[in-house]
Amino acid sequence: MKDKMEKINIKAQLMDMVSKRLKKMTSAREEFITIVEDYIVNPSGEKGFCKPMAYKYFKTMPAIGKGMKKEDVITVAVWLDDHFTDTWGGFYGYESL
Repeated sequence: MKDKMEKINIKAQLMDMVSKRLKKMTSAREEFITIVEDYIVNPSGEKGFCKPMAYKYFKTMPAIGKGMKKEDVITVAVWLDDHFTDTWGGFYGYESL
């Protein structure tokens, strides 16, 4: 798998996959948005939802929201929820509207 990622030059987890996984593990839009808001300001492996191999290969993302205004952080979280609407079928969890 690592060889495949290096071959196509992926530098970070694909956001559609991160969104799907987080939606699988949350129960409501508000919970999804709250988690994303916190994570982009204060990312850590303990708070993350990616699989262990993702952290091993990509490490923890930088705090991209640290210098952003709160309203912009919320906009990013809402955009992530609205833009990536796919979920993994067959799982109980939050489904995007």
